[in-house]
Amino acid sequence: MGTCWLRFRVGGVLRLGTHRLPVSPVMSSRVIITSPTNRPIVHPTTDSARLYSPPPRKTPIWMAAGGPQSATFAGRRADGLITSVKAPADALERAIGPFRASAEKWGRAGTVLTTRWCVLAGDESEAWEALGSMRGLRAPGRLQAVDPMVLRERADSMDRAEILGKYTLASDVEDLIEVYRPLVTEIGADYVAVQIASTNPDRTLEIVEKEVLPELRAMADS
Repeated sequence: MGTCWLRFRVGGVLRLGTHRLPVSPVMSSRVIITSPTNRPIVHPTTDSARLYSPPPRKTPIWMAAGGPQSATFAGRRADGLITSVKAPADALERAIGPFRASAEKWGRAGTVLTTRWCVLAGDESEAWEALGSMRGLRAPGRLQAVDPMVLRERADSMDRAEILGKYTLASDVEDLIEVYRPLVTEIGADYVAVQIASTNPDRTLEIVEKEVLPELRAMADS
């Protein structure tokens, strides 16, 4: 059980995994705060921090946005947009359209990275297993709850079909291609993040790399 995540550049090379750079904080001072019991609490602060291996070139800043106000701001200030797509038409109207218009106005690149979740499973039971603890993400009250276990228990008390109906489901390669096709052909995203919950993430990654991505790239080139 698990989730596979990969990002690919439409028409470009497959990129898997992430890279982290170590940060070396430089300690400069200490702040002492008195607790209700009059015992001092020491909190370290920093006045600078540096990367051991700074990037050799300018690092693009991409901003996540889901509505017109934040997307318009991203078009003016950021190098790219990250947005989650459930319904392509809604994403174009609420986020991608305003972002592209703002980016064009301010002479910026207008790069778009779209993400889309789906569940790859042969039936309802496998889909529920594939979701695991993530099934609580579609439970009511998720914006107010602070404990993920509460949401998971709430989802478990509901009808499975109701929870699964809030996710995009795929049962085979053809379904996966159709799930991500609109991000390439309708939206014209520069990058697509393929996010899939499945019971066999290693096998899913292999399927996506060998069978799904070539089809999506062919669509982008046509």
